[in-house]
Amino acid sequence: MSLAKGKRLENVIRSLQSQLNNLIDLCIITNERGLIMATLKSNPREDERAAAMISLASDTAYRVASNIEIGSTNTIKIVADEGTFFVSEFLVNDRRFRIGAIMKKGTFREIIRKGRRFFWRKTMTEEDLFREAAEKARMILED
Repeated sequence: MSLAKGKRLENVIRSLQSQLNNLIDLCIITNERGLIMATLKSNPREDERAAAMISLASDTAYRVASNIEIGSTNTIKIVADEGTFFVSEFLVNDRRFRIGAIMKKGTFREIIRKGRRFFWRKTMTEEDLFREAAEKARMILED
């Protein structure tokens, strides 16, 4: 992968972080083998552990969906007391890539400005934003 693609993928992650009001603790894009393509943080040990969990969650969800015959998975969400773990899968040349993140517990809202007043409005879900980021990453990787 070229350095330019890596930077563009990092920009996708930074944009997602911004859209989610900086609630993301860790965000990684991995290839089909679980190798890190881009990351928000640069702590190799933590990143590798998270990449392994992203692959594990994805593979487990794929098997469950296959066994109960509900089709293929595209989003995995694990909600816990202290935060949420998201994984969104996307295909690049018939290979499964993933964007995964650990989010702090908090409130996600979009700020809408009208004139001099600001309004809070939730127009997209976290899942929508992850799918949108996955689509942007797919387009970069296919380029």
